[in-house]
Amino acid sequence: MDWDTTRNAIHEAITKASGLPAEKILWAWQNIDAPALDYISIALGSTITIGQDFIQTSTDADRPNGQEIALSVEGVREVSLEIHCFSTSTADKNDALARAERTRTGLLLPSVRFLLNKVGVSPFDQGSVKYLPEIANAGFRGRGIATVRCYMPAPTVVEYAGYIAHVTGTITSTGGANPSPDIRTFEAP
Repeated sequence: MDWDTTRNAIHEAITKASGLPAEKILWAWQNIDAPALDYISIALGSTITIGQDFIQTSTDADRPNGQEIALSVEGVREVSLEIHCFSTSTADKNDALARAERTRTGLLLPSVRFLLNKVGVSPFDQGSVKYLPEIANAGFRGRGIATVRCYMPAPTVVEYAGYIAHVTGTITSTGGANPSPDIRTFEAP
C-alpha cells in the first residue's frame, strides 16, 4: 500500500458520503483556489501508535550479493480525519451542519467502509459535529466540522542490510569461592 492509493480512497469515500462532486472535495493546505459555492476540505490529523510496531525481513533476489535482506517496520496508527463542510445555504439539507453530519454517517455505510477497508483504513468513533456559523469574508453562511477517527496501517519503512559475515564477542564469567574473571573471545563464521 502506498500513500497515493490511501489518499485517493479517502477522497473517493468522502465524495460518495457527501454527495458533492469530486472536484468539490479538496485536501486542506493545497495551493489552489477554493471552489465557488459549497465544498469540503479534508485533512488528516496527528497519529497515535496502536500496539507495538513489528519488524519483518524478506529476501530480494534482485539485489546485489550481500544486500539481499530487506528489513521493514510496520504497525497501526490511529489518526483523525477532519471534514470541513462549507456552505452558502442555511437551515436546509445542504447547509454545512447537515452536510457534515451526512458525510460523517455516510462514511460508515457498508459500501464506503468496504472502499476504505481495501486500503487498510477503518473509520470508527464518529464523535460529534461542530458548527461555526457566518464566515462572512468568504461569503459562506457556515462551516460544519466532522471528525472521524480511523485505524490506518503505518507507512512501511524499508532498508536493505547485508548478510552478517561473522560475529565477534567476549564472554566474561566469574565463579568459585574466590571469583576471578575468566575472559574468552570467540569468533563465529
